[in-house]
Amino acid sequence: MSLLAGCTGGTSAPAPVADAVPAYVPHLGEMMNGVQVHHAKLYWAGAAGNWELADFCLEELTEDLEKIPAYHPTHGGADLDRYLQALMTPALDTVSVALKTTSIPRFEAAYGVLTQACNNCHRATGHPYLVMQKPAVNNFPNQTFTP
Repeated sequence: MSLLAGCTGGTSAPAPVADAVPAYVPHLGEMMNGVQVHHAKLYWAGAAGNWELADFCLEELTEDLEKIPAYHPTHGGADLDRYLQALMTPALDTVSVALKTTSIPRFEAAYGVLTQACNNCHRATGHPYLVMQKPAVNNFPNQTFTP
């Protein structure tokens, strides 16, 4: 018996899907986990002086943050787009400028500005218990960060 036997010769249209699955909307926490990963990888790349990788990590981090308002324009009454624009965009720009200097001390200072901006955003949106910091341990042993 052929499994395709019932598929040939028929002229009936496929049955409509009664309860279509809604489009997936990532939870804000999931999106912020991606931000946290790129925040950490940015640090390890910059601290190693791997400017090309650090620039890539900054681009990924920026893209992650830019996607948030599309899915979550507000959260708990906070206008996320407004806070991200006001707090995160200048900090991301500071890191971008520091990367162009190829100076590890300048990068580390800019990374501190970025990390503080994350914490300011968390406080402003009612989440002061979410405190970011420079990573103490490299949790990515399967990736090389040195140039």
